[in-house]
Amino acid sequence: MLRSPLTLVVATLLATAAPCARAGFSLTPQTLIDATNEAVGDIGALAGLGADLHMYESVYPYGTTKGVDVGASLTAIAMPGSATNALTKLGISNIPHYLPIPKVNIQKAFGAKIVVGSEFIPSIKIQGNTVYMYGFDAQWTAIDRYGMPPIAFRAQFNYSNLVVVSAATYGGDVVTGWKLPIFDVFGGAGYRFVNAKVSNPTSTIPTVPGVNLDATLDSGHFFAGTTVVAGFARLTAEADLTTRGVNTYGTKLSFFF
Repeated sequence: MLRSPLTLVVATLLATAAPCARAGFSLTPQTLIDATNEAVGDIGALAGLGADLHMYESVYPYGTTKGVDVGASLTAIAMPGSATNALTKLGISNIPHYLPIPKVNIQKAFGAKIVVGSEFIPSIKIQGNTVYMYGFDAQWTAIDRYGMPPIAFRAQFNYSNLVVVSAATYGGDVVTGWKLPIFDVFGGAGYRFVNAKVSNPTSTIPTVPGVNLDATLDSGHFFAGTTVVAGFARLTAEADLTTRGVNTYGTKLSFFF
């Protein structure tokens, strides 16, 4: 019963995003002779913050006895000008204003207060280059009392490989929200720490004096969203704004049981 609609959702998102990536990018990476430390940091922020994991979850876990929520998400990275300029230094052209990233999203509730899950994209080829991402998350609703706003805490890890850059992202969030009859509203703030590495898959990387191709950075972020529930289906929309200017807008369609 669940497999058919879920397969359709995942296939639709992949079919939507893949042509956008093929049409928007011209992946012909060149030598990194024009690379700068600032450009490396901007590209690292793009991968570490833009392609980061998104739970797309309210402060309240959904689910019945098994408490499983399975679906597909589509996150659009609003390409900052600094990242676009940095990518051109690697020979990448025709960069779109929004970069779509589809993922499979699975969350498992344990009772009314704990959720653990994963969001990932299997290894795929875009213009002959391999792209993959995976992440894990956990959320604990620590405060849920009558007359008080609920408070939940999140921890997560994400790894993304975007052809010319890879990034490992560690983060923690505080979330609150409001539960209404057919939808929830939620919002929160958190912190991200990123280890990123810029690489060139098609040519030898030259030694650039004074330029480090490894980047370590951090960022605060603020997010808000809403979840609409219809039977065993959920549609979630979320906006995520970081203090480094790498912003994302996304949605998830999922089924819970």
